[in-house]
Amino acid sequence: MKYCTTCGKENEDAAKVCVQCGKEFEEVQTQDAVEFVAPKKAEKFAGLAVAGFVLSLIGLLILPIVMGPLGLIFSSIGLKQTLGGKKRGKGLAIAGLVMAIIDLAWLILSL
Repeated sequence: MKYCTTCGKENEDAAKVCVQCGKEFEEVQTQDAVEFVAPKKAEKFAGLAVAGFVLSLIGLLILPIVMGPLGLIFSSIGLKQTLGGKKRGKGLAIAGLVMAIIDLAWLILSL
């Protein structure tokens, strides 16, 4: 419903003139409101998750004695950092943990 600016009478939205005073309504074009949203801030990667993944990978390929335990420690701390949702890299931390466990199992079985 729209109201006449002269007499204040309520009129239909489609009305061209006021039903009480006969004043002609002006055609008013409205635009839909455009909402601007600030771009989302880039989330940081958990550095220890990445380091644990890399150490575990190196441990599988080259140095299982040193890199396996380090990969396990770094990946578990990195996983803990990602659980709050503030940092990314949960998949890398889990992959690092899996590789570190395989690395340590391989080390124990080879002794």
